[in-house]
Amino acid sequence: MRGKQRVAGAKRFAAAASDVYASLLLTVFFLAVPRGGYRVIADFKFTLFLVLSLGYLAAMAGCGLAALAGGARVSLRWALAPVNAAALAYLALSAVSAILSPYGAETLLGGTRHNGLLTVTLYVIPFLLLSRWLVPRERHLWLLALSAVLCCTLAAMQIAGANPLGLYPAGMDFFGADVQYDGMYIGTFGNADMAAAVLCGAFAAFLMAVLRRKKDVELLFFVPLVLLLFVLVRMGVASAAVALACAALLAAPVAAGKRKRARRAAFIVLAAVPAAVLLLLWFGRFESGVLYEASALLHGRGEPQFGSGRLSVWRAALAASREHLLFGTGPDTFRFLGLKFQSAAADGAVRDIAVTAAHNDYLNILVEQGLLALAAWLLLLGLLAARWYRRGVRRSAAVAGAFAAAFAVQMVFGVSMPLHTPFFWLALAFIDRKGG
Repeated sequence: MRGKQRVAGAKRFAAAASDVYASLLLTVFFLAVPRGGYRVIADFKFTLFLVLSLGYLAAMAGCGLAALAGGARVSLRWALAPVNAAALAYLALSAVSAILSPYGAETLLGGTRHNGLLTVTLYVIPFLLLSRWLVPRERHLWLLALSAVLCCTLAAMQIAGANPLGLYPAGMDFFGADVQYDGMYIGTFGNADMAAAVLCGAFAAFLMAVLRRKKDVELLFFVPLVLLLFVLVRMGVASAAVALACAALLAAPVAAGKRKRARRAAFIVLAAVPAAVLLLLWFGRFESGVLYEASALLHGRGEPQFGSGRLSVWRAALAASREHLLFGTGPDTFRFLGLKFQSAAADGAVRDIAVTAAHNDYLNILVEQGLLALAAWLLLLGLLAARWYRRGVRRSAAVAGAFAAAFAVQMVFGVSMPLHTPFFWLALAFIDRKGG
């Protein structure tokens, strides 16, 4: 009898630990910024991520030992379930990539992006644990709303020219982007592209929550929605608009809920809109902008400066991937390729910038972890997308899937870092809750 009570207690503690970990990610990790400002925010968030994740794993290890002491049986059948197997395959192939890498120990922690094998491990293992033990609660969404409102308030003050919390160095502000310093920094994440990934995901999540609301009080989610839209528009990150448009299209069948006719209509739209866009890009005439670039690419007329210079980086990355095609060069080793590209700043100056990532997370995985790891990663996302459509009648899965969809599209133009990627894995765990 005591053994059963011990096992039951271990299970309750595992669920509680998972809830605390998710809540800390949604609040403390989301909002915390260092005294040193944006100069050290990547190191600071990485350290905080390590503390929270290792603490969670230690708590879960304790639960496991307590359950074993109570007579719980060890079963590895969960590892054979499709989603879990794909996640473990991605981790295992990343480890093989690190072992075979010519850069040795550099693959463990990685470089300034902190995206080495340790980080990949701390994405995958907590994901598996959360998907088994985390129970979605309404408060998780409210915690995200609180963090989004505070982050957007900070960003709005920065957009107005202020420097609250002293995140910019003395004499600098938001408008110094690409003039006083390379890139754009804003909010509690620093890098604008990475901030946009989280903010786009949050916008999609709250929009889904409003559409699938159960109570009138949830109309309060319009507050973070308005703030998020304002900040995203003022940031002017083009990929954010693409991410939100694609997420809206992908989420339409889920937003329809249990209404079968509406779901069928949404799936028809999901198939028809891309076809219509392709026809528009093929036959349309555009002078400049994103549509011009997309149309030119469709006609085979790509230019290096397309996508803010990303196209030239993607071409170079694809060429580099051929040398270590199956297993890549090792996690977070892109910087060793020695690639550079020229970037025109707002003041007209042209700078040579070292390329430390492919600026496309899927291509980045191909280069660093290899084709096999990329296949496992895409399989994992595909399985979870199918689960999202099947389980979309459950509101928590619908909301989490909307976040993940926007984030996944944004990552076509970005790269993974522990600065922001933990939220993506958390959303995936909500979709796969008690799954496998």
